[in-house]
Amino acid sequence: MANRRVPPLTDTLIKRSTAKEKNYILPDGNGLQLLVKTIGSKVWEVRYTLNGKPSKTTIGTYPEVTLAEARKKRDLYRKKIYNGINPIKERQDLKQQEIETIQGQFHIVIKNYLSKIQHSISKSTLEHTKRRFERDILPYFSTYESEKQCTFENITTSRPMKEIKHPELLKAILNVEERGAIETAHRILAECNNLWLYALQHGYVENNIIANIDRRHALKKVPKKHFPSTTDPKELKRFIEFSKSFTRSYIARYALQLLPYLFLRAGNIRLLEWSEIDFERKLLIIKANKMKVSTNGDFILPLPQAVLDILNEIKPLTQNSKYVFSNSQDKKPISDNTLSKALRENGFKNIITPHGFRATFSSLAYENSHIHGLTHNVIEACLHHTESNKVAGSYNYHANYVQQMTLLMEWWANYLTELMTKK
Repeated sequence: MANRRVPPLTDTLIKRSTAKEKNYILPDGNGLQLLVKTIGSKVWEVRYTLNGKPSKTTIGTYPEVTLAEARKKRDLYRKKIYNGINPIKERQDLKQQEIETIQGQFHIVIKNYLSKIQHSISKSTLEHTKRRFERDILPYFSTYESEKQCTFENITTSRPMKEIKHPELLKAILNVEERGAIETAHRILAECNNLWLYALQHGYVENNIIANIDRRHALKKVPKKHFPSTTDPKELKRFIEFSKSFTRSYIARYALQLLPYLFLRAGNIRLLEWSEIDFERKLLIIKANKMKVSTNGDFILPLPQAVLDILNEIKPLTQNSKYVFSNSQDKKPISDNTLSKALRENGFKNIITPHGFRATFSSLAYENSHIHGLTHNVIEACLHHTESNKVAGSYNYHANYVQQMTLLMEWWANYLTELMTKK
């Protein structure tokens, strides 16, 4: 009931009320009032006292909220206040909860996580990580257009991350394992651990559910994979001759020529940048975040003259691009498959792969250590491996090995050159 000392409002009275030079109030009683503003708008307000402190809140505008609806809302607020509930704080909490629910959706947290790590990993690694989430994890926890693939762009909503339990996440990962992608399943589990740690740090979840998964036994062991490689002098000679005569792509031809000399991982060759080559000091310097094991620090590799000669040949062709081996049209690096495909299609399938040259160098360097006289540590440093004691390994690598690595790289270049003179 309206307060008897305050005549209750009527729709007629409200409609007749017009704007004045100052805002004014039309009371209805029991805390409900209508604020008529100078601009002509009419706002419903509810005044109340809680714990001895007077407060006021708005509940809508007239005529969108009718007089009858405003009285119902006023009465609801009075009940909340009677029960010690602050309606303003309750509304703020609900709004904050709604924001947290939206921001805490699984796909949004993953997007934020990928944005966070993008500067600490290579572009290709970031893209592979993003694709694994889209292909192997998000479809189980998201709503997206059924006729399309599950991508961040196509997802409309996803489960709040804090509601996801470890059995259902593990089930999604086991489905990856069941299709035979055991190594991918292990990578996804490791990435999910990093994701949950990020989410825990930023308040999206209350605990890391990956801790409930026994990572030693939850998945099958990754079978050891060996990239085809060769130490046969005849095969190495055949490859070097092939690399010099490759005609399908002159950019790929130079990349193929560098493979045996630098024995980098395929990604490091493909994404090799001109800024990473110090012609004056004859060094290749690749930042740690582009290397497979970033904790081993920046990769420093001395460049023998044979490598510098190849680089100087290609320099006029791509020096205006960021990448050494880039397409002339779009300046993008050659694709992941370019070098592997060239080998497969030209008689080197199951004999050698781009990555296999690492094993080739390692095997022959160890086999000929009595000739070049350099130690295990120097050979491993050329492969960006370190000692088991990481602190000592990092220090010794930078302090002592570059000069010895220079000698080893010169020996290796001479070894390859001599192969070409043998019948």
